[in-house]
Amino acid sequence: MGPDEDHGHARQMCCRQASGDTCAVWAPCYNDNGLGFDRADAVEFDEPLARSRNGLIDANIDQIKFGVMFSDGELDRRRNRDGHYSYGPENKALPNGQGINVGARRPGAVGNLHVGALIAPGKWFYDNGNLSALDVTDDVERVRSHNKVVQQVVGRLVPHGTSPLSAFVHDAEEFYKNDNAQCRERSVIFVTRGFDAVLANGREPGFPYEPAADYARRLRALGVTLHVVLIAPEGENGNVAWGQQLASAGGGQFAAAQTAETIRVAISKATR
Repeated sequence: MGPDEDHGHARQMCCRQASGDTCAVWAPCYNDNGLGFDRADAVEFDEPLARSRNGLIDANIDQIKFGVMFSDGELDRRRNRDGHYSYGPENKALPNGQGINVGARRPGAVGNLHVGALIAPGKWFYDNGNLSALDVTDDVERVRSHNKVVQQVVGRLVPHGTSPLSAFVHDAEEFYKNDNAQCRERSVIFVTRGFDAVLANGREPGFPYEPAADYARRLRALGVTLHVVLIAPEGENGNVAWGQQLASAGGGQFAAAQTAETIRVAISKATR
């Protein structure tokens, strides 16, 4: 979040004034209204004001070590706000020679989890190789507190920009190539509309990255299963064939969903 500056975006609404277990007055989140992101989740109240409590993380908050990666559609290679916090080094370039880095966003600095920060699902949370305070062991309390951080970061997100799908699966493969927690079951649940971004005029979507299915096969070779949940709003078909092909390449399940409830069910099935 932050000032709009040259990036127009929608903003979450936070509860300015509560009446019992419901919100009486809403206002846009963030500092200009004095409303921290916790107000969007209404965690200070016994009953939720905005977020359902029957989601995947709530149902498995002590059993599964969750992580989350968000899309970076900004061509700029920088790892700061201007580059949408690009993940990892990249050696990709457009036909005009412009170097780019899109796909996923990097981890956030300790104590400053930027919007869309990558939260690792493994035993430890790293930022540029430095161990952070968000360590996750098999201790139930630590697993639970880690998963709550994942929920908070998800709750902060606002939709913005394009979704370079092939580049995103590329970054997922890069992440798991450097993941040393290979002794446990690992999986990726890819929630998407299924339409790759055109990064270079006149070239196929996803170029200069390889097709997403190629990266999915490499993930599978690393022992990571890729599931695909395709969001296709009512009246739209979505890119079903693409999603099915990607899930097949990743050895996972495919599901299409239209509503919040069907999305929840589809994601839950992928973890069983």
